[in-house]
Amino acid sequence: MVRAVDEFHALKGQHLGYSQWHVIDQERVNRFADATDDHQW
Repeated sequence: MVRAVDEFHALKGQHLGYSQWHVIDQERVNRFADATDDHQW
């Protein structure tokens, strides 16, 4: 577990594992735009 930003430097170039795929549909894009108040894209 990384507990501080500086610890990320030691992980450079290492494989950290896989994560699940996330579906990026229009609803998710719209919610992100609402959350960030950025509707330009």
